Amino acid sequence: MAKGPDDVPGSPGGRAPATKEDDKEECAWCKYMKAGGCREPFEAWQACVDGVMGKAMDDEARKAAVDQCSSVTQPLFECMMRHRDYYGAQLSGMGGGGGGGGGGGGGGSGGSSSGSEDPSTAACIASIIIKASPSGVMAVVGAAYCIGGRTRLTVETGRISPCSENAWPRPVQTSSGAAVFWQEARASSARQKRVLRDHRGKAVACMGLVVGCLRPTWALYRGGHLDEDNRMATFVGQLFSAEPAVSVYLQGSSSASTFKIRGELGASSFQVSMKLPDGRELAVAAAERRQQPVSRQNSLGASSARLCTYDVLVESGMDAAFVTAACIVIDSMFNQSHKYQE
Repeated sequence: MAKGPDDVPGSPGGRAPATKEDDKEECAWCKYMKAGGCREPFEAWQACVDGVMGKAMDDEARKAAVDQCSSVTQPLFECMMRHRDYYGAQLSGMGGGGGGGGGGGGGGSGGSSSGSEDPSTAACIASIIIKASPSGVMAVVGAAYCIGGRTRLTVETGRISPCSENAWPRPVQTSSGAAVFWQEARASSARQKRVLRDHRGKAVACMGLVVGCLRPTWALYRGGHLDEDNRMATFVGQLFSAEPAVSVYLQGSSSASTFKIRGELGASSFQVSMKLPDGRELAVAAAERRQQPVSRQNSLGASSARLCTYDVLVESGMDAAFVTAACIVIDSMFNQSHKYQE
């Protein structure tokens, strides 16, 4: 069996890898974390999962549990990032990748890549909270939190007629089948809104168009309501810059964007990079859009309906639901041939 990250020479820990019996039940990432130096943050995170998922709680108790979980998300993320080079080296057939475009954000032209990853190494686990921290870590209810390696994600968007009363859900699923999302588009005369749902139908996050702004601006919120107290991040389109881009500001961060989205915005592909404290950028996702017509009988009342499919490559350590929301926002901002109808 391959050695875990803490068995690599020069790395801390040096503990023994998991046993063969563990191989039958656990993915590669879980085995390595429990066998290596990442054991403590993983166990703390898992305890939070066990304390929230599958239990009946009132709102106050659930809020307390979520606050507790948020305190261990950051150590887990840091643990993942320490070992990202090791896990990235274990993946095969994943060429290309998304270039951040500046300051060491990574080379490459972005877009989807050929080949397929091994699900055992591109492992995902379920995150249970929605949290935006100053360091840029986000975790979302029901999301596939990609920690074992690059993971493919498919995001489908469609348009609906303004008179439709029913939501049009589209499936979003990771390649390993670890989680399923539902995107919901509703016609709204007052404010455009996109809702992201998990496989249980629970509203994970919603995106609302901010009216009255000179630049196209979308806000990302927890849950399914456009409540300012729940705002997690703001997406601001930089349409008139030398390089069209979208800056992403986490709640409470107004001076500098935490993420940058660059590329052929409104065309065929874009890349998402995370800004590091030292000024460099780290590529975290790349997406390529495919557009195809949808028959009227399958469009649930949409007029001239078209279906856009984003093939997304999510890097290790990045929240897949956040990237999904970014795809929906970019689609709404820049895809001129595929506008949602008011």
